[in-house]
Amino acid sequence: MKGTSRLAGFWGSEVGRKAEVLSLAVVSAVAMVVFVLWSRHVYGFGFPLDDAWIHQTYARNLASGLGWVYRPGVPSAGATAPLWVMLLAVGHLFRVLPLVWVWALGWATLTALGLLAVWGWRRLAPQSKRKLAFAAGLVLLTEWHMIWASLSGMETALFSLIVFAALLALTDSPPRWFTAAVLIAFGIWLRPEMVGVWGIAVLGWALAFYPKNLFSRQSLKALAVLVFVPSVGFGLLAAFNYHLSGTLWPNTFYAKQAEYAALLAQPLWKRWLREAAQPLVGVNAILVFGFLFCGWKSRFRQCGLPLLWALGHITVYALRLPVVYQHGRYLMPVVPVLGFWGLLGWAEGLERFSARVKWVAFRTLWASLGAAVLVFAALGANSYARDVAFIQSEMVDTALWGAEHLPQNTKVAIHDIGAWGYFTDFPIIDLAGLISPDVVPVIRSEDGLRKFINAHHAEVLVTFPDWYPHLVAGLRALYFNPHGWGTKEGGTHMTVYHWK
Repeated sequence: MKGTSRLAGFWGSEVGRKAEVLSLAVVSAVAMVVFVLWSRHVYGFGFPLDDAWIHQTYARNLASGLGWVYRPGVPSAGATAPLWVMLLAVGHLFRVLPLVWVWALGWATLTALGLLAVWGWRRLAPQSKRKLAFAAGLVLLTEWHMIWASLSGMETALFSLIVFAALLALTDSPPRWFTAAVLIAFGIWLRPEMVGVWGIAVLGWALAFYPKNLFSRQSLKALAVLVFVPSVGFGLLAAFNYHLSGTLWPNTFYAKQAEYAALLAQPLWKRWLREAAQPLVGVNAILVFGFLFCGWKSRFRQCGLPLLWALGHITVYALRLPVVYQHGRYLMPVVPVLGFWGLLGWAEGLERFSARVKWVAFRTLWASLGAAVLVFAALGANSYARDVAFIQSEMVDTALWGAEHLPQNTKVAIHDIGAWGYFTDFPIIDLAGLISPDVVPVIRSEDGLRKFINAHHAEVLVTFPDWYPHLVAGLRALYFNPHGWGTKEGGTHMTVYHWK
């Protein structure tokens, strides 16, 4: 009964105010509709990432009773986010169109992000600024990265939400240890990087109880929860991956690092700055100063823990996978964290000034944020539309051509397997290593790939010619879409080649 009353109080007195909930839900829907309609105007409906079709393929097969397979009868760990695949499978069970189901999940996630920001603001903001809670929710759910992620077909938005919720639980007073532990356990099933939040949670526990109460009953109980619950989630995931591929992490964990290993030759500081810049393309360029102030001047547990997590997340990618493509997709979980605690830092910092200075400063801040939201939302909608146009015209249209014109059971060697996996039923030789992990040792060697393709008796090679210039030299092109967006993005067209 106590838990029930607490939940009722949570919804009834804070987030559950009907006008706020409805307003945030409407704003998130409008923001997503604007992106989708602009995409329709530019080229059509679709996903902005080929990887989205990989998850859809796993989900369709799972819903069809074929098991965790990309191709029937061949289990594989080619999906980074098993929990996301399970959510997508629900849509396939009820025969909802993949795009519609993804948009529904994205809308729910984006709205929940805004609601969490409202609740968190009322818990953490200075008393005099708690009336700005709704505005804080609006800033987070209208940030263009989050709208793009909600429409991407990937787990990015949901993972960002879970990271944000876990950090809010850890910085609440008192900390919600069990809530954070459960979120970490589920988050690990979305992205391996959730272990970073796990480490921050343990650090938060030490700061909360050190030095006097470190070995108290309450402290040890909190530690047991933080260790046991996420361990169960991680252990189950490791067993799941090991059963599928013989490794503790999904194939993508190893394949991506191998594919982009050459980037590690660049100086670390350059890699780090390039990664750190991605979440700042938008309103966070303004809010980052508040974020730094919050972590420096406020109670360390309240603002320092999110700051440490964000810096650690950026650093891990700079060290292991320093890629910034797709608008810094892997760095997007930093966006709501930086935005929320950045606003909090501004609110706390400006409280130190006189009433007149605060009056002017806050209005200037909100006007700047409003302008930045509108400008970057427009730019983000255009980026989303171009991304969709590229995937639809190059990957999806080429896969549809292959399904119609290539003989049945043609063995296809291909780098981007998403659309071809979903729209065709050909045997696939994955040159990116997601479902063909044995290619990883030679993933950056064209000579090695040639031998790998021959060893697997491929009949067709599908790739962008500028990706493997030596591999495609002398091959006969069977098809490419002359109206594809590859050349508009400064590249080439995805081409179907006859493999000798």
